[in-house]
Amino acid sequence: MEEFISRIIDFMKSEYGDFLMIVMCLVFVAFIVMIFNKKTPE
Repeated sequence: MEEFISRIIDFMKSEYGDFLMIVMCLVFVAFIVMIFNKKTPE
């Protein structure tokens, strides 16, 4: 299973390298924002 995932990641890097990095960063930022919103309910 890990080999399959690493194969997909390698394919993504070769095909959509920069796009994938941008998407991952956006998801990471959104995740952090959600956590902060839950910690400090206004």
